[in-house]
Amino acid sequence: MSCRRNCVQGAVVIGLIAALTPVVAAQSLQQKHIVKSPGGTDAPRWLSEVQQTATARGAMFGDKVSPGRRTDAPPAAPAQGGLIWFTNQADFEAFNAGEGKVLKGIENYEESILDPFNGEVFDDPLESFVPNLPDGFPFPLGMLGLPNLIVQANTGGGDPSDENPRGVEGLVAWSDGGGGAVSDVVFARIPQDSLDLIFTDEKSGVGFNTITFFGTSVQVRVYSTTNVFLGVMTTPADASGANFIGVWSPIPIGRINIFNPSNEQEGGDNIQAWEVPCPWDFDSDGNVGAADLLSLLVSWGPCKGCPADFDGDGNVGASDLLALLANWGPCP
Repeated sequence: MSCRRNCVQGAVVIGLIAALTPVVAAQSLQQKHIVKSPGGTDAPRWLSEVQQTATARGAMFGDKVSPGRRTDAPPAAPAQGGLIWFTNQADFEAFNAGEGKVLKGIENYEESILDPFNGEVFDDPLESFVPNLPDGFPFPLGMLGLPNLIVQANTGGGDPSDENPRGVEGLVAWSDGGGGAVSDVVFARIPQDSLDLIFTDEKSGVGFNTITFFGTSVQVRVYSTTNVFLGVMTTPADASGANFIGVWSPIPIGRINIFNPSNEQEGGDNIQAWEVPCPWDFDSDGNVGAADLLSLLVSWGPCKGCPADFDGDGNVGASDLLALLANWGPCP
């Protein structure tokens, strides 16, 4: 009976490998040479006022920034939707960990190939593993570090209740030193635009360093996965990215909008996102699929402490396989 059961399990595993090998091979080929270690630094590098002004206004915008203020008022927050706001990064991270959430990742704008003190206009959106045009410049690998995040300009001004991407020439990348930034950053090109951080899977907490050029603050608006407005916070911001803002929500976060009310550029750096654990998602793409199954099969057999040993019996086997298959598809 034992031999028969093992043979049947073995046949099932072999059949799954045979069926999924072409799919996994295609995914591996597509993503090969994509993941790389962060190459930037957040060490402060201060510029003179002359350098900041010449770089930020003259080289990129030609002093076309409107001096006026936006007049559209923010929508009323429905009791802030139960949101909890943080200005201390350590407190934000400790709170999320205490709630049993896990860090999904941190964006890595340092994948940009721009030279220091340079800027480049490009089309939105910017997302992981999708090179931006033309010729993959300045992000030939897309935006790595935080899967399932899409960054794009929003033409909705101060009340961006819907995603409204500008598309062509919607975003600007600044390299380390450009405009006073201390690391590579991305922000909306047109001053009247705002910046959307769109999550294609659910997030419990989102935090980032606020960025603005020639301004003093930004407004951070939070929306659910069904685009319900949850709340807004006005927080200090500058070109160095020295200020942190974090928000935790009992309602899954689907979108964060960053908006400068003084007609100046806005953005976020070192964007981090926290979510409900999904232990079956080995490649952290927000989905339990063929690549995750292959990772489990590679660990098949005695494997004490392996991530694929979901039941903790020191062996990756049939029960672990069934657990992964039971959670197939998008992570909760």
